[in-house]
Amino acid sequence: MQAYTAADLDWTNPHSRSSMEMKGNSSVLPESAETADLHEYDTLFVGYPIWWNRAPRIIDTFLRMEDLHHMEVIPFATSGGSGIRNSQLELEKAFPDVRFGQGRLLNGYISPSDLEIWADQR
Repeated sequence: MQAYTAADLDWTNPHSRSSMEMKGNSSVLPESAETADLHEYDTLFVGYPIWWNRAPRIIDTFLRMEDLHHMEVIPFATSGGSGIRNSQLELEKAFPDVRFGQGRLLNGYISPSDLEIWADQR
């Protein structure tokens, strides 16, 4: 798996890695990606950076690969300028069988105790 560079994330460059990934119809998880057995959980927190006012396509790929009908999915995100609302609406539209809880934008410093309180309120 190759880490993203600043050039890869340059949304103003239509040929940057992130721009090209968002133009495609899908993105696949790296072959080395492993996911846990999620059947024992009733809540799944899914985090991502907001790109072009939505979740990166690799999040779509992950959600498509997993059987999530038995749990609540809570999105959380970071963004340089967008809120989380549109990205969550896009996920809800793409995955109508998934039960999404209220997402949260997590920009800036958030203390571990504040994160724990937020997660426990779910």
